[in-house]
Amino acid sequence: MRYSLVYLLMLLPVLCCPAKLAAQHKDVQQNEQFWFGYMTSTRVSERFSIWNDFHYIPEGFSVVRTGLTTHFPNRIDVTAGYAHVWLPVGGELRRREHRPWAQVVIPTPLGGNFALQHRLRWDLRYRQRTAAGEITDGYTFNHRVRIQTVLRRNFPALTLGGVLPSLVVSNELLMNLGEEATAPFDQNRISLMAATRHKGLMLQAGYMNRYVQAATPGRFTSNHTLVVWLFHTIDWRRQDTQP
Repeated sequence: MRYSLVYLLMLLPVLCCPAKLAAQHKDVQQNEQFWFGYMTSTRVSERFSIWNDFHYIPEGFSVVRTGLTTHFPNRIDVTAGYAHVWLPVGGELRRREHRPWAQVVIPTPLGGNFALQHRLRWDLRYRQRTAAGEITDGYTFNHRVRIQTVLRRNFPALTLGGVLPSLVVSNELLMNLGEEATAPFDQNRISLMAATRHKGLMLQAGYMNRYVQAATPGRFTSNHTLVVWLFHTIDWRRQDTQP
């Protein structure tokens, strides 16, 4: 428990990032959103898994992503793949984005009923160019670094019918790099969610604030988001042992 409190204190400066940004910039538009996500991880061997996920925000972005995960000792996972994204431009117009990506996920043992996880993701973003709210020829390109920390508290004493409840607090900072990046800061995502896990399924729902840099420098959008994510873990290795 002592180590859990230490890690939580280490997270506080990062978790407070959106509040600090909001205090520094006055031109902030408030918005409400709903975010649905479905993520699958299919274990095909001791070493490899196939990752797929789909995300949809009405009047926002949509993402279809796939990747191959390599499992290393100490539960460290490295994934690389491709994502196709539809981004809002204005009104009902959407522009496409081709996004090769890679990430490393590192769990940190805390003991007890706490779990801490760090994720570093790298996005290569090829987005259709726009002018005056219309799609034009060619693509812009920039890198984006994403640093995420997730702290989970399980409640095994409240398990009912094999369903394990938990609380999850997380923060993710997204930063832009490259000559065509309009601003270093892209967005910050902080969330507090409740989760239930049963065998290979986990439902996670709660509140997320997405504090996003708008297209116009100095303007931001604070998205108050209701999140519903379903995680599905599939293990095909069991089929190898069947007669």
